[in-house]
Amino acid sequence: YKNGLLFSYLEYIGDDYEADQKKMAAHLKTQAWWRETGPCQKPLDGEPEGTLWVEMEEIYHLD
Repeated sequence: YKNGLLFSYLEYIGDDYEADQKKMAAHLKTQAWWRETGPCQKPLDGEPEGTLWVEMEEIYHLD
């Protein structure tokens, strides 16, 4: 990829992931950020249509 790849890390510490995701999606500043950054994200070759994030195998785990 000539434009590079973006890697992200998420460690969830809440109690209700689905509810927290809905709360985040309803947040106006988050929606504005997604509108700004959405066009910068492109799916990897071979991934299904609409797939922007692909889980990776954990290689290193440092505590």
